[in-house]
Parts: sequence; structure tokens; C-alpha cells
Amino acid sequence: MVIVPTDYVADRFRAVGYSSEQILISGLCIEPAKVRQAVDAYHSRLHHYADNTPLTGAFFSSGAEPSDHVDKLIAAALATVAAGHSAIIFARRGRRLHRMIESRLKGTDHLFRLVDAGSDLPIDLGGITLVLHTNHREENIFSSRLFPYFDFFVAPSHERSNWAVGLGLPMFVLDPPKGSFAPLNRQFLLDRKVAFCLTSLNHAQSLGSRLDTMRHRGQLRDMAEAGWRSHDISGFETIVNFFSRKFGLSTD
Repeated sequence: MVIVPTDYVADRFRAVGYSSEQILISGLCIEPAKVRQAVDAYHSRLHHYADNTPLTGAFFSSGAEPSDHVDKLIAAALATVAAGHSAIIFARRGRRLHRMIESRLKGTDHLFRLVDAGSDLPIDLGGITLVLHTNHREENIFSSRLFPYFDFFVAPSHERSNWAVGLGLPMFVLDPPKGSFAPLNRQFLLDRKVAFCLTSLNHAQSLGSRLDTMRHRGQLRDMAEAGWRSHDISGFETIVNFFSRKFGLSTD
């Protein structure tokens, strides 16, 4: 038995010999805290695109933090802030991204604040907010609490790709795709017109001006609308219910 999020993925398994009876299409597995906020956050996002207030982007690296991704992520975040928008960078404490962003900002005049497990969330998210976490659970808690502020996000084409096609959150993909599923995820996002790729450092450095152009042309709104619940987002619930029925377990 294999569990997959979409028909698109199921077709790949059927092509190599799996029968339909061996495949459970669950829908997208998105954190329940974000699903509960999805509707309000989506409509708030569309409102931000239509007015002239600064946008807020969320920036994530993969757990491996490859240097080419980290370089592009930092360049994109700085370009976002230089254009008058805000950047929330999520980083594992003590790892490459944490060290590099603090080194790059030392001695600059960028508005910069640091948030960790012992901090209250700032009321004003202008400039750069560096959110430090020590594990995936902390990162999930922080990203869920801050999710209503996200107007777009920057990340590799890994598991957070779900947000672009399920929650209507435009994505800028850190290239190159690394890992077994990253290339397929990347193509899936591009086919559905919910993402743009940051293919070079120069491309990342122009993100601020690109955001303004895309907002003016309605492209950010188009990306959000293309991804808003274009796939079922109840994957976790579907999986729990499947195994509960299979093994006679209670879902209470």
C-alpha cells in the first residue's frame, strides 16, 4: 500500500506497475493549525495584493541548508526588504542560515529583530524578523502562529510546496531542486502556475522589484487563486480515518 497526495502522483505509481487498489490518494497533508486559518488568511492576502501596503514574505531553507539555497534565500530576503516589504526568515539555531544572516546584517542599518522560543511575537513585522527554532516542532508552531501574515513564501520544492497548491500562497522556489522528489514537485508547481523559480543569485537579488511588478500586473493574485484549494487539504484526516477503519481503531 502506498499513500500519495494527488492523482498526479498516483499516476506515477500506476505507470510503474502499482494497481489502483494499492494506492490511497489522501489529499495534501497540511498542518491542521494552518488549515484552520486558511480561509481568513487567503482573503487577507488578496486584500493585501489590492492595496498599497507592504507585503510580508516567509523564507525557509531545507534541513540540509545547502549553500546555494542559503545564498539565494538571503539575497531574496534582503531584496524584499530593500523594496519596502517585510521578510520573516525561519532558521535552525546555530546552523548555516542562522550564522550567515546574522553575519550579513551585522553593522548594517536594516531593521532586524530576533524571535525564539522565549520571545513574544513582535507586533510590527517590518524589516527582517529572524525566527530561530531548535526542531521541526518549534518551527511548525512559529510558522502556524505567523501564517496569517504570509503574502508569499520562498523555499525549496520540498514538503511546503503543499501550501502553494492547497492554501493559495504564491511560492518562489529556490533552485536547483535537490532531493528525490524536488524536481517533480517543482514541475508540478510550475504546471499549475503557482510558483516562480529563483534560478540564479541575480534572480534572487531582483525579487523585490519582481514582487512590485507582479503585484501591479495581478500575477500574485492569479497565483494565489490558482492554488487556492486546487487540491484536497484534508490529507492527515483521510489517513487517520483509513487506518482507523482498517485496524478497527477509535479516532477519538
